Amino acid sequence: MVSRPHRTETRVVARYPFLEVREHDIVDEGAPARTVVTVELGDWAIVCAVTPEGRFVLVDQHRHGVDAPSLELAGGLVDPGETPEAAARRELREETGYAAPALVALGWVHPNPALQGNRAFFFLAAGATKVGEAEDHWDERIETRVLEEREVVAALENGGITHAMAVLGIIRARAHLDARRNDLLTADVGRVLDDMERLQRERVVALARRLRPNLTAEDLASPHDFPELDDPDWHFEDGQLAAIQAVRYALAGKAR
Repeated sequence: MVSRPHRTETRVVARYPFLEVREHDIVDEGAPARTVVTVELGDWAIVCAVTPEGRFVLVDQHRHGVDAPSLELAGGLVDPGETPEAAARRELREETGYAAPALVALGWVHPNPALQGNRAFFFLAAGATKVGEAEDHWDERIETRVLEEREVVAALENGGITHAMAVLGIIRARAHLDARRNDLLTADVGRVLDDMERLQRERVVALARRLRPNLTAEDLASPHDFPELDDPDWHFEDGQLAAIQAVRYALAGKAR
């Protein structure tokens, strides 16, 4: 197990509106004393907004670190006393003019544990619609970009989106959307199979009744169990019922 260094003294060496630079004197068993530097920042909230049509709402803004425009997700600092979700809603509205009925939490990460201790919280804003104009801040030049999913995927692959938090937020949002689409598809297929099984069971029972008029209610509870029915039509319909049931069982097993 890696030994844990201990801080013996901490000093603020620079203070800016949104961050502090601190020096820490470190002692570590078997190593010389040294000083390390950290950057103290508040937590961030980052939101991937997707319209009802499946288009992604992004922002294009100048970033001084790279001295160039950066295509990203809406997001920013969580204000003191504010929850990450509230911050995500606020940042989305301020930077894009969009809002969503509900936000889905997609977890959090440490953006850069080597220098920072803050967290980045991710959210999905599905069903986002434009409710107003983006706010214009003198220190932020932001342009809203609404892209098709294929365009977002291409930007991830060709370097059009390089902001690490935006890349991770989009990946998590798409994974959640894919899982939800799969759940909806599985539910739709399940309903179709339920209807198919019900109708096919009725066909099997109706044909069995014609071939064997003295069937009891107990017999009808298990319509497969008529080995004495040497009739090709009944065996075909019974085989169809068995196939539908097998598909349903396989689908249920995959869902589990």
